[in-house]
Amino acid sequence: TDSDNISLLFGYGNGNFADSITCSIDSRPISVAVGDLNNDNRSDLVVSYLQTTRIDVLLGYGNGSFAYPIKYAIDSISVCVVMADFNNDNCLDVAVAAYNTSYMYVFSGYGNGSLSTPQKFRTDATPVFLMVVDFDYDTHLDLVVANYEANTVGIFIGYGNGSFEEQITYSVDRRPWALTVGDLNNDDRLDIVAATLGFSTITILFGDEDGSFINKTIIPVGDIPESVGIGD
Repeated sequence: TDSDNISLLFGYGNGNFADSITCSIDSRPISVAVGDLNNDNRSDLVVSYLQTTRIDVLLGYGNGSFAYPIKYAIDSISVCVVMADFNNDNCLDVAVAAYNTSYMYVFSGYGNGSLSTPQKFRTDATPVFLMVVDFDYDTHLDLVVANYEANTVGIFIGYGNGSFEEQITYSVDRRPWALTVGDLNNDDRLDIVAATLGFSTITILFGDEDGSFINKTIIPVGDIPESVGIGD
């Protein structure tokens, strides 16, 4: 985030990577999502920035290089961008957490590398992290968001047409910054883990059979946790 570049490391297929290649873009990039936005079987990039109120789409040529960015304005800087097919049209869409607002933006993809005018969905204050999940196992993708200043995690249940139910929120310890999702207690229900930057803790929200996340556990960890993952 201290430069105007992103770095690409091409894999050899054996767990090793070539030296990084720098791609010059703009204004302190902070989040990158990878997917095929124009259905040409080549990976494209969507980039959000710490100092610029827009996202950029960089269409890939399939050789590690990219076309000149296509720019889409938003009302705020964004520290997280994700790609998924939210409207089940076999074209990737883009969701953006608009940091200085109480909104996330969802751009529908047309399958040719271009994006629609975004829909706005109200979050709590300062959304900083998004993750794509199917919480209710209905094959319609949902979103979970970390609302930094509000000290909440919000869940948006997807309708499968690019729209979402109103946010359902759950309180966590102070200032959630990153999230992950998995079944932590082997009950076949997804749980949510939030890295809470303000109190050097993680908060676990356990999924209930009714789809809620009422039960929670707070666990102290090291100073200023900025990321969290689940593994065996």
